[in-house]
Amino acid sequence: MADTAILAPTAPDTRLRDLIATAGELIRVLGEETAALGVFQTGRIAEFAETKRKLAEAYAVLVRGLRKEPELLAAATAAVRDELKETLARFDATARANERTLAAARAANERVLKTVVEAAETRRGATGAYSRTGSVARPGPRAGALSLAFDRRL
Repeated sequence: MADTAILAPTAPDTRLRDLIATAGELIRVLGEETAALGVFQTGRIAEFAETKRKLAEAYAVLVRGLRKEPELLAAATAAVRDELKETLARFDATARANERTLAAARAANERVLKTVVEAAETRRGATGAYSRTGSVARPGPRAGALSLAFDRRL
């Protein structure tokens, strides 16, 4: 019977610590992805996608379980509740920073693509067309290679 009294308060703490650990791992992965995007290593996005998906699914399951059993939060120790609160605040801040960085990377990629397209269109010679007299106007010489430089930091 003494074992039951010892285990009862531990179960809610254990469930909440699972949520804390999962959120902590998501914070780590989102932070790494944000750092990679900050130096325009967009090729690494795929590297993080599967890990983020698995962690997000686990996080969602744990949060749904907590919503179904809100008494777990009330039964947990104050230290674990405080740790959960702090971890979830860090998770929220990290997720928002990651979202902003992803949006900035997307916008930067779109700007680079737009710049390349505009430069290619500007340098492209006119095609031969009929003039008013019926003769064909000759296009100018083909443009050479297009040179482009950009800052790889967001």
